[in-house]
Amino acid sequence: MQLRSRITLAAAFFLLAPVVLFFLIDLMRDRFIASSFVERQFEDDQPFVEGFVREAQLRLEAPASEIQAILPSEQIPRSFLNPDTGTLVYEPWTTMQFRLEQIAENHAGLSFGLFDRDGQLLVSVGENVDLLAQGYDGTNRSYANGISPNADSFMVRRTMRTLRGLYVYVGALSVEEFIGNISDSVGEPVALIQRAIIENPAGVRPQDQARLGAIEVAGVGLPNATSAAPNRYESAVVFWEAVKDSALASQPRRYFTLSDGEHRGIVTEIRVEVLTPMLEEGLFVRLVRNRTLAAIREEKQNRLVYGGFTVLILVSVILLLWFFNRSFRPLTDLIEALRALARHDFDYRIPHTNRRDELGALARGLTDFRSSLVDRERLVLLKEQMEFAAQIQRSILPHSFNVADFASIDAITKPAEDVGGDFFDVFMLANGNAGIVVADVADKGMGSALFGALASSLTRATARLYNCPGKVLEAVNQQLCERNEADLFVTLFYGVMDRETGVLIYANAGHEPPLLLNRDGGGETRVERTATTHGLPLGLVPDAKFETGSVTLRPSDNLVLFTDGITEAENAENRLFSSAALNDLLLRQSSNVPSDIISSVLEDVRAFTGEQPQSDDITLMVVRYDGVPTQKSADNKDGEESRESPKLRVVGNT
Repeated sequence: MQLRSRITLAAAFFLLAPVVLFFLIDLMRDRFIASSFVERQFEDDQPFVEGFVREAQLRLEAPASEIQAILPSEQIPRSFLNPDTGTLVYEPWTTMQFRLEQIAENHAGLSFGLFDRDGQLLVSVGENVDLLAQGYDGTNRSYANGISPNADSFMVRRTMRTLRGLYVYVGALSVEEFIGNISDSVGEPVALIQRAIIENPAGVRPQDQARLGAIEVAGVGLPNATSAAPNRYESAVVFWEAVKDSALASQPRRYFTLSDGEHRGIVTEIRVEVLTPMLEEGLFVRLVRNRTLAAIREEKQNRLVYGGFTVLILVSVILLLWFFNRSFRPLTDLIEALRALARHDFDYRIPHTNRRDELGALARGLTDFRSSLVDRERLVLLKEQMEFAAQIQRSILPHSFNVADFASIDAITKPAEDVGGDFFDVFMLANGNAGIVVADVADKGMGSALFGALASSLTRATARLYNCPGKVLEAVNQQLCERNEADLFVTLFYGVMDRETGVLIYANAGHEPPLLLNRDGGGETRVERTATTHGLPLGLVPDAKFETGSVTLRPSDNLVLFTDGITEAENAENRLFSSAALNDLLLRQSSNVPSDIISSVLEDVRAFTGEQPQSDDITLMVVRYDGVPTQKSADNKDGEESRESPKLRVVGNT
């Protein structure tokens, strides 16, 4: 998957995730708010219903106080015994009847009754006379109020004293009127129900199991229409008919929500004390509030909100895709530029370098990167060329000889760079003598290597024309000056060793004089500097002259030839190795084997310089004269050496 797609999906996720989270939170919030709203509704409805109970009590207690005032002034009726039934018959309480009727006129809808202690009704006024004696047996004369045992009236009972004795006054208000007042006030359906109250369901007897959850409806009140809301009753009836089964269902909670089709509602259940309460029974007022319109309105609002969020997210995703496509187009171009660089297409034009943002900085960075790649390609090519030149240079140096049977020679050159300006050469002349060359071209690198190769070739070729080393160097110098457009020069030591006598005739063109290492009969080692001959470096003055000198090597003597890369080697403190240190080192040599001497010198130079990088080319050659070869060695063919015969071993760059 491409980066743009991943970023787009990530951005879409981060856009959608808050919305989904919002939906979940909103859903939980709706449920929480709905639950909290229902609970708050119950908390509001409970004092509301209790207020209606107190209002009914006050409504009944108001005329009770009036009756209490007139009872002491009433003339006590006479009584006689009914001969047929044997019961006590009172004369009519005419005045009491009249006064109760007057009181009832001021308190419409109420019924009143006066009983004696035996439960006989003495006076009654009102339409609900049959409700007055409910639950009254003459003994329950104490204060009591609430819904009657039959749940069809609201009653207040007081004990009042008269001259005759104890009489009981009972006031009754029909439940229909009671719950109707609540329904009209709330504007919603109200139901009075009776159900069992079981404190410990586990201990219920089997015969009472059927009572668990059973609900008996004592009455239903629906609000009446008003001038301000003419359809109020009709809407309440429609709503009640749709939800009454759910509203009257058994619920263990004091408040709950209901849903039936498109109708939504809230039910709160408030308990009302009964006149003679039973421990297992309870009367409850259920207020059923219609939330249909509010639910529809909230659902529409939620649809609008959710739809708006959905449209907003879709538009945001589309804009995000467009923005990313437009923003990543330069990045795509830069990726194509990177692919071109990977194909080594360095002519590919890198776009967007003029931008002033991060992509512009990236484009400019790619431009610099391309330049560095081009430079690197050039360096790699130059490195390959230098390695090839070093290989050619190593091939020019002698590696092995099978003709020098009178001397043992070992040599090594270590350029400071891939190629160097130092070189050495050993070749056989027509008269059987050996030509020895050690040279150091000024500077180092490719130019010095080429100039050294030219000087080496000219020296080898010219040495076969002249026996005198001075003449050889004069001829080589003349040719180098004619071809020296780079103004380079080379210091060169050239000598010819006689195979019979060990005499070395040499000419020195400004080079370091070799050191002669010999041992006397007593084993004492001496290091002698060969005589310096007059001669300028080659390539400077065309008509320069070169003197010759000679030195005699006895058998087992060593001649050490070197370049200034050894004596001028520097350590970290910028101190030079020096010629004196080289002399001291050679004096300590116990072996006259050329390879051992070379190894000892190089090891001492490395120990002196430490981690300091090599600053100049190093060339070292050691020649040991082994004397006139024996007949056995002379008869050795194909250059194969016997165990006793002298040998020549030349080591190139390592």
